[in-house]
Amino acid sequence: IISKLITVGINKFVLVDHDVVSRTNLTRQSAFTLKDIGKPKVDVAKKFIMDRIEQPIIDTYCKQIRNSKDLLGFEDVDMIVVASDDLKVDKIIQAYGNKNRIPLSFPGGYMGATGKIFSIVIPGLTHDYNCMMNSLDNKVNEYKMYKSINSISGFTLSSFASVADFISSISSFEIIKYFTGEMRPYLINKVLHFNFRNYTIDEIEIDNRSCSCFEKQPV
Repeated sequence: IISKLITVGINKFVLVDHDVVSRTNLTRQSAFTLKDIGKPKVDVAKKFIMDRIEQPIIDTYCKQIRNSKDLLGFEDVDMIVVASDDLKVDKIIQAYGNKNRIPLSFPGGYMGATGKIFSIVIPGLTHDYNCMMNSLDNKVNEYKMYKSINSISGFTLSSFASVADFISSISSFEIIKYFTGEMRPYLINKVLHFNFRNYTIDEIEIDNRSCSCFEKQPV
């Protein structure tokens, strides 16, 4: 996502991650190299940005997010892009975004050749991440399909850089739409479920009936 946002002139970033680059990251992260293994991800990402654009403004925090206190000081950001693989962290950041009225982008995730892309969350105007997850949980058939596609004779497909790039391309374009105002983001209150085996994409509308924020926020 960073690699795509910098191409349209976005030059100010706050990078937060406690992890270091591992060999397994190289299968899906084109910004990382063999020389980066063992280095903090925020430092590698910062260098990636600085090598590609002029006058970048970058703050880095090599720390883990365990609670809302770990997010203090980020109230003035324009958007939080949540590239986490931890549901607990996702919910902490969603609550923080709601409290401080900060838009959020949850790019999504994948396993093997299938996955999902979430919508941009605008506190007070759209469904939040919790509603998206609740709506997906209620669609049992989609989850059964998701698991069966990715498990063949006990073998689970690994990650693919092309799938990660697909997700980041759509997510970053939605972010660009939001900031420029030239086009309305399409993934508002929607989740895309994709299957790279047959190149199908299904739209999942967030179900108001199972919504945890519908009564509190206009949609």
